[in-house]
Amino acid sequence: MNAPVTFDDLEVGYDVPALPGMDAADIQTPCLILDLDALERNIRKMGDYAKAHGMRHRVHGKMHKSVDVAKLQ
Repeated sequence: MNAPVTFDDLEVGYDVPALPGMDAADIQTPCLILDLDALERNIRKMGDYAKAHGMRHRVHGKMHKSVDVAKLQ
């Protein structure tokens, strides 16, 4: 679905609050933590449903407030 994400040029705690696999105690908060597999599955499911029923699926960001998640949607 998406290109692999690389964090090589980013500094944890400054550019990104966490990296995949980090211990929860090491994550700076506030930080959006989600199950990427579930997120992608749900976005795909909603898109497929909208397409099958001739509807448009628009981005909604009130809950996550994340530009990255909105781009996935």
